[in-house]
Amino acid sequence: MYSLRKAWNVAKREVAPWWAECSKEAYATGLDQLARALKNWSDSRRGKRKGPRMGFPRYKSKQKTTPSVRFTTGT
Repeated sequence: MYSLRKAWNVAKREVAPWWAECSKEAYATGLDQLARALKNWSDSRRGKRKGPRMGFPRYKSKQKTTPSVRFTTGT
């Protein structure tokens, strides 16, 4: 997850000038969920994860899922 966050911090001002208008927790949560999904997929492919083999993580529509965010800084 560190490398994803590092890449985002390098690119955010150029590709998303609006980023400062939103809570940093929204970005951190999204990156954390992406990192977990990729790790679960990778572990599943290598046989390190119990249960059936998982497919590659897919994009979830904002209309069909419940919005969620985790606050990790005590705010």
